[in-house]
Amino acid sequence: WDSNRDVLDILAMLRRLATNLLPRAAVPFQGLRSASRLFSASAHEDASLEGRYANALFNAAKKNNALDAVFQDMEGLRAAIKENADFRLFIESPGIPVDSKATVITDIVNKYSLNPMTYNFLRLLIENKRVASLPRMIDSFEDFFRAHKGQMKCKVTSATPLSGSQQKEVLAALQQRAGAQAQLIVEYNVAPTIMGGLVVKLGEQVLDFSVASRLERLQSQLIAPI
Repeated sequence: WDSNRDVLDILAMLRRLATNLLPRAAVPFQGLRSASRLFSASAHEDASLEGRYANALFNAAKKNNALDAVFQDMEGLRAAIKENADFRLFIESPGIPVDSKATVITDIVNKYSLNPMTYNFLRLLIENKRVASLPRMIDSFEDFFRAHKGQMKCKVTSATPLSGSQQKEVLAALQQRAGAQAQLIVEYNVAPTIMGGLVVKLGEQVLDFSVASRLERLQSQLIAPI
């Protein structure tokens, strides 16, 4: 499934579905560029500071057969940061003394029985004054984890909710490219601002078949100097 022809066929399938979702007066889609690059599959890499911390945690957890446990801890921490304003402020605030943060983290680890590796990681972030970057590290850790598990997160955005048959058509196209063994984790979202068509995010690649992006490119062409 790595040939350029297969990639173009899959993109054409998505493009046909996106075209069916266009308003009648919408600007038609043009050719797709760099198709092979958009759907290229490679091992996850993250050279950022957050990525290096996440990669270190991933490798340590993998070596100690604690990947699933640590991933569950990271998911729990992410949810707490998102849903609890006090905890989010605690994580983000640089004004809280290191000792105080360490004490709170220890209490949380004990209360929720977090993995010892998770505790060591959080203590390291506190000591290095990097705990404010925890949300981005969690995101990066998830990318390493899912790549290792053969999982790929996909986000499909449409202007109106997709029908069951349309969702199946999108999933079939994405699954064909990813391979039968790949586990796709698909999230369907609705965003009226795209005005029609689809925006598909597959891993780190984004395929924008939306009316909004077409109109934006057309406007740029119209105002460009002759």
